[in-house]
Amino acid sequence: MAAVAYLTLAIPLFGIGIGGANVLQQMLGGVIGGGFWGIFFATRLSRTGVISK
Repeated sequence: MAAVAYLTLAIPLFGIGIGGANVLQQMLGGVIGGGFWGIFFATRLSRTGVISK
């Protein structure tokens, strides 16, 4: 899970940063990516019952 967290942080920042984007675009990319993967894994884990145990 930690690897996913670091990749979610790094990939949007490097991808947007190479294009010369400003800090606001980098921040929004990280928030959108982190929100997507966070919700994805939270719903997946809650369905299997890992979170509620």
